[in-house]
Amino acid sequence: MEEQKKYQERIARKVLLRTGGITILFCLFVLVVVGVEVKHVAVRQTVTDNDIFQMLLILCAAICAGAVASLVALYYISRNAARESIQPLTQALEREKAFTSYASHELRTPLAVIKGSLEVLIRKPRTEEEYRRKITESIQVVDRMNEMVDNLLTLTRVESGKLQLIYADYSVSDLMTEACSNYADQLMQRRIKISVDVSPAALTMQTDRSAMLAILSNLISNAAKYCNESGNVNLRATREKNSVLLEVENSGPGIPKAEAEQVFDPFYRSIATGSQKVKGYGLGLAIVRRMTDLLGGKVSLTSSSEGPTIVQVRLPARRNVKKQ
Repeated sequence: MEEQKKYQERIARKVLLRTGGITILFCLFVLVVVGVEVKHVAVRQTVTDNDIFQMLLILCAAICAGAVASLVALYYISRNAARESIQPLTQALEREKAFTSYASHELRTPLAVIKGSLEVLIRKPRTEEEYRRKITESIQVVDRMNEMVDNLLTLTRVESGKLQLIYADYSVSDLMTEACSNYADQLMQRRIKISVDVSPAALTMQTDRSAMLAILSNLISNAAKYCNESGNVNLRATREKNSVLLEVENSGPGIPKAEAEQVFDPFYRSIATGSQKVKGYGLGLAIVRRMTDLLGGKVSLTSSSEGPTIVQVRLPARRNVKKQ
């Protein structure tokens, strides 16, 4: 809502400035025309009734011509302003359409996998090991679907503005440790080392716990997925004036500079990182950006083709404090 209000104010200022400019030009035009006629009369040093009538006629003609020109200019300005004002709505509808299309596709794919596994099982009797393997695969697919549905619901709540934030003081170190504990098994299986560095150690911030854990969890999950086997994931938190800077760095294939913004779009997955080999739906960083915006912060990604990749999140250390 705040962004929409700012956009409307910007359009209004633009129309006002252009209208004011046209009015000034119109006045100058009338003054020039009248000035030329006055100079012509002054040269003759005599003023007749015909001169007065002619000056009034020229003045009326200049006013009419200027008024017509102003109306035409205002028409085009208003038309362009109207087009600009509906542009965000058009873009939002296009994003929603694309989002729905992607979501439908991503939900159908795992369902097709489960259906295929079940069809294979009922074609003929199988060994216990075959049944176990196919059922295990189906359970894993269901788990990934649950994760995607949870992420979709989170995005929907944020986009609709229905997510209620409850602010309180929290230890940044405790939040990071809690988020890391949820991925201990995943990191251990791939022999990935994770480090947490908070400076100062007693760093605290006023924030919403659920939103912060969503940001940290998705950053850690994303970093772990695209990290090299036996690689490193480093979490850092530092105080910067009135802000807290969070950084998550991973070793592994980097992301081209051209894709640094696209990775925050829902369902976008960079081919350069070998995403086709990684199980996921491209929703993690989209949630990070939405949650960061909701908390009044900014998120950015720094990387190169060779790596490493660093995601930075800057958040206000206290509520109602301007971002640095």
